[in-house]
Amino acid sequence: MIKNPIAWPNKAKCAVAITFDMDADSQFHLENPADAIDRVSALQAG
Repeated sequence: MIKNPIAWPNKAKCAVAITFDMDADSQFHLENPADAIDRVSALQAG
């Protein structure tokens, strides 16, 4: 338990964060299904 907790606005008890993760690899598969497996390597860091 925190001895000196910081007071939250409007007596809030928790916080929520909503995030989105974009899967860039999927775009290659959607646009180039025939050779997408070869294009994915271009996204990998060297």
